[in-house]
Amino acid sequence: MGRRDVRGHDDDLAAEYGDHWAYGPEDVPWTSRRIAEALRIGSTDRIADIGSGTGLFAQ
Repeated sequence: MGRRDVRGHDDDLAAEYGDHWAYGPEDVPWTSRRIAEALRIGSTDRIADIGSGTGLFAQ
């Protein structure tokens, strides 16, 4: 199998990645709260969202 040039592939997808998911108005806040609770993140804590996708739930 030959190698394909995939440079820029993720950049091309990133612009419309979020359009491929359907969220209700409460889905993102609900999920974000569950993540913060599971990680025990407090109001004075800082987080780094590295390599975890679009950062939707870190916003």
